[in-house]
Amino acid sequence: MGRVEWDFDSWAETYDEDVDADDWIHADYEEVLKLVAERVGGTVVDIGCGTGNILHFLKCERYIGVEPSRGMRMKRRGSH
Repeated sequence: MGRVEWDFDSWAETYDEDVDADDWIHADYEEVLKLVAERVGGTVVDIGCGTGNILHFLKCERYIGVEPSRGMRMKRRGSH
């Protein structure tokens, strides 16, 4: 099986708008973030943190976000 590559760098520019869309795949996106955020505390390590949308809901002592996509990291720095 060949290597699968995701193009998150290109998606980064519209990612936040896309996850706000009221379509089947993003239904309740914000509610899921809230649900996850209210169940964690202390130090949170978020692998694949995207543009950091969960940060709006987290109340943790320390947050470490790891995002391999340069596009997502740049979008995070510029928009939040």
